[in-house]
Amino acid sequence: MKFSSLALLFAVVAVSSALAEDPEFTYKSDSDALSPSEWDEGYPMCGGSKQSPIDITASKLCTSHVPPPLAFTGSCPSYNMTEASDSYMAAVDGDFSFPNKLGQVQMSSNRDSSRHQLGQSLRNPDLVRSKGYVNGEWVEGRGGEYFAVVDPATDEELAQVAYMGKDEAHEAIAAAYVAQHRWKKVTPPSRAAVMKKWHAAIVENAEDLAIIASCESAKPLGEARAEVEFAAGLVDYYAHEIIRTSGYLVSPSDPDKKVLVMKEPIGVCAIISPWNFPYATVMRNLAPCVASGCAAVVKPSGKTPLSMLALAKLAEDAEVPAGVINVVTAPRGSHSGIGKELTENPDVHLVAFTGSTSAGKKLMGQASATVKHVVLELGGNAPFIVFEDADIEKALDGLIVAKFRYSGQTCVTSNRIFVQSSIYDKFTSKIVERVKELKIGLPLEHGVKLGPLIGPEAVEKVSALVEDAVTHGAKVLIGGKKNDLGKNFYDATVLTNVNEKMRIWNEENFGPIVPLFSFYSEEEAVRKANDTNSGLAAYFYTQNASRIFRVATELETGMVAVNAGVVSIVQAPFGGIKESGIGREGSPDGLEEYLESKMVCIGGLG
Repeated sequence: MKFSSLALLFAVVAVSSALAEDPEFTYKSDSDALSPSEWDEGYPMCGGSKQSPIDITASKLCTSHVPPPLAFTGSCPSYNMTEASDSYMAAVDGDFSFPNKLGQVQMSSNRDSSRHQLGQSLRNPDLVRSKGYVNGEWVEGRGGEYFAVVDPATDEELAQVAYMGKDEAHEAIAAAYVAQHRWKKVTPPSRAAVMKKWHAAIVENAEDLAIIASCESAKPLGEARAEVEFAAGLVDYYAHEIIRTSGYLVSPSDPDKKVLVMKEPIGVCAIISPWNFPYATVMRNLAPCVASGCAAVVKPSGKTPLSMLALAKLAEDAEVPAGVINVVTAPRGSHSGIGKELTENPDVHLVAFTGSTSAGKKLMGQASATVKHVVLELGGNAPFIVFEDADIEKALDGLIVAKFRYSGQTCVTSNRIFVQSSIYDKFTSKIVERVKELKIGLPLEHGVKLGPLIGPEAVEKVSALVEDAVTHGAKVLIGGKKNDLGKNFYDATVLTNVNEKMRIWNEENFGPIVPLFSFYSEEEAVRKANDTNSGLAAYFYTQNASRIFRVATELETGMVAVNAGVVSIVQAPFGGIKESGIGREGSPDGLEEYLESKMVCIGGLG
């Protein structure tokens, strides 16, 4: 059933307004007030703008995958983060009843009409931008061309965004180069103050940001809320971390000399971000970049540019200096020349890329011509191991989180599930029952756990992996087919009798598929887990303390989650080994990527 999405947006805004007025509902805005578990990427809880003319060329914003205005028959719903298998997204509690008559809200392509409609949908309609952002100005590109941003849930157009190219990217780099030479001279405490103001703006507009991301990425609204809060937490964290960062003094053997080691910003940085986490992934790099005194040119995915443009608008409102953050936009798969300019322009000193391994290798080759520093977060093929001494219910909870968050479209999703043979049958039957409980639907609908995949190509890839597995002997216990909700929906799937000869063993499974493998010994499990060129994340469940340290040491990945379904924490380094990437994001390590060590030797002091 399809509903009018503007109507549900009205309801979401109404709920958010009520929550904002409730003295018992507050965002946590100080990182020091958060427990480590609250910083997990799955469930983060961190938390008078300068207005400019509304700049929107939108024909529709989520115009069909939401219900009409909600009639609350109980108390005002409350937003909470739940535990266990339901905890990988937020839930809105309340008793809802929907009017029987459903209708569509038609939006005109007329700019003034679009502004009016969006003004009723978001508390801050100025967040929806149609133009790129270069040197503090909102600019068009390529002769005034625009491209459509499409809702994956309904295939309807959400907005028109500037189609920019190599020339605009070159201008953005030039602006960043000039701005960076000024920004690096601003003291860390002063930069931190600007960062904190930006953080406050993000927190203030968190609900609108979540709605925008949910619309363009088809991510369930609860997950989008959690992502916004995680991104805000990164800004807040690096605002504090940059003040704690310092160089050091070396004592040389020559008494006439002193040696200083200073930390300096690396320079202009290019950040190329993906569609699956349009706030969190870009902010893993943008927050430390800005905090360190660098300037950035960001190329968001053409599938989800609205999220990054909204962040840029809030940065403008927070008075981040012009040129420090620049955004260039182009449709995905286009030959815009932006990527080539960002990787080959000699004024760019660092390229941060999150995406596929194949694209990362190509980018790395292009960046090598000018010997740029690269930070690459690439594909994964994460193992999820359940030993016979594990708490099975907790392992099931963790698998639901690790596998089905955003329908499996994450780089750290659990792709190969290894279950010890003595508990294999029991675990298999239980995971099927858990999967049956997952509600698939439109992203803004109440209680939805699984939305659509990002596009038809993603559905075809998932379908091909399942078909190949079945052809080679796998058995489908549940799912294994497209869902009637729309062309981008695919049912949650559980496969047994899976083996190493199938494509799903070696290829990244970016979808809601649980392929189950059995193993007999710890050594076999570790060997199979490491049998991949990827090395991003791994998960395993056991109650044996000795095994925890043995297996964690032997697994060939950059991150390991033990008895947990979420591996990402702001204060810890995020990144992989093997072909899963270079460098680290998050934590002090992530800040170091944007700083160079300069040695200064001072003589003649004797």
